[in-house]
Amino acid sequence: MEGSEVTGDTRPAEEVGLDELRSQAQAILDQAHDAVVAMDAGGFVIGWNPQAESTFGWTKDEAMGKVLADLLIPPQYRDAHWRGLQRFLETGEGPVLGKRLELSSLHRDGHEFPVELTISAIQLGERWFFNAFVHDITDRKRAERFLKAQHTLTEALAEADTIEEAMPNVLEALGSSMGWQLGAYWTPSETGDELRCRAVWQENAVATSGFRELSLATPLPHGVGLPGRV
Repeated sequence: MEGSEVTGDTRPAEEVGLDELRSQAQAILDQAHDAVVAMDAGGFVIGWNPQAESTFGWTKDEAMGKVLADLLIPPQYRDAHWRGLQRFLETGEGPVLGKRLELSSLHRDGHEFPVELTISAIQLGERWFFNAFVHDITDRKRAERFLKAQHTLTEALAEADTIEEAMPNVLEALGSSMGWQLGAYWTPSETGDELRCRAVWQENAVATSGFRELSLATPLPHGVGLPGRV
């Protein structure tokens, strides 16, 4: 119509459809209950959904463009990560791709925590991109440890006639199942005015020079030492 002006989206229909698909896909990822992290072939973060912010402690703005291994992978596993990535880019072989894995991840504050994840690789042209769906399984692992501790504790108590006799096995059962490095059993003395250590368990790897002997030989009055304060 002469003199009128037509406005609107002048892009080809194919391009409009692609943009809509991208928007829908991004909306799905943003609402996902799992952390979704994307990485390019160079190891740099190119995708980071809101749940990833909650899970790992880094905001999207902070994470984008950073080296993923530096943000999420504990130092002791980074060499293996880089070797695996290089092997895939050279051979196309990726043993961890498409499998449900349980690994340790790194939080922004420095603590490690267990995660379950699946990793997929997508090739666009000659470039490879990697996506990981990550779920924090800290609560599940804690519940599993509690159940294991309960079971082993029941067994240790059932095999002994007295608490004093059972306590070394109880400490070992609890320490092994809960991931402790050291445990001790303290009880009030006969007069009730001090605590005495009755049993000590320690993981083999822990260097506790003289600690066991000192604990067993040293009574603690009320308010003295950690047991006394407790």
